[in-house]
Amino acid sequence: MTDESLTVASEWHPSKGDQYRALCDYLKHVATLSAGSILLVATMLEKMFAQPSSRGWVSLAVGSFLVSLMASSVAFLMVAVMFPRANAKTPNETEKTMMAGAVILTCAGFVIGVASIAFFF
Repeated sequence: MTDESLTVASEWHPSKGDQYRALCDYLKHVATLSAGSILLVATMLEKMFAQPSSRGWVSLAVGSFLVSLMASSVAFLMVAVMFPRANAKTPNETEKTMMAGAVILTCAGFVIGVASIAFFF
């Protein structure tokens, strides 16, 4: 029972595993930075700015970091599931699109969060 639409991971180049590992490392680093940024904003609000003049920027920053954190978690899980292994099918276009969307949301959330903090100060 063979299907031409399914290809197995044995056709993948060995460097594909390195690419997935690099993406996992990137996602872990961005998730760590996002979580640390949320804590930093919370600490700064508590200690320095009891009544911030621009609550919108603070809300946008925290929300963006949360989006980045959640999207990186989703992308990391997808990478872990789709990691190349023997006799496994390669990801289809829907899975690739979902993973790319999660990675883009991770990046966008982090950049918007950092920009919001910059505007806050």
